[in-house]
Amino acid sequence: MQALPNLPRATSASANGINDLGQVVSGSGSHAVLWNKGGDAENLGVVPGQTWSTAFAINGLAKWLVDRGLEPLFGPGMMACGI
Repeated sequence: MQALPNLPRATSASANGINDLGQVVSGSGSHAVLWNKGGDAENLGVVPGQTWSTAFAINGLAKWLVDRGLEPLFGPGMMACGI
């Protein structure tokens, strides 16, 4: 287990999903984040037109699921993304 670093200017970070490659997704501050094995954080940003986003799941192909911040979980606000 290791601590996940916050994004710059963010005061918190949490983990929502992990894959077999050791990649973790969630949010830090108001942005969705992908942490690669070893702790390097990749800012996935905020879905355009929204005020915050967070990632909820990631698979072995590094495809993640992001919520736009205004719609209910698993509702029309969800979008699948990938690297």
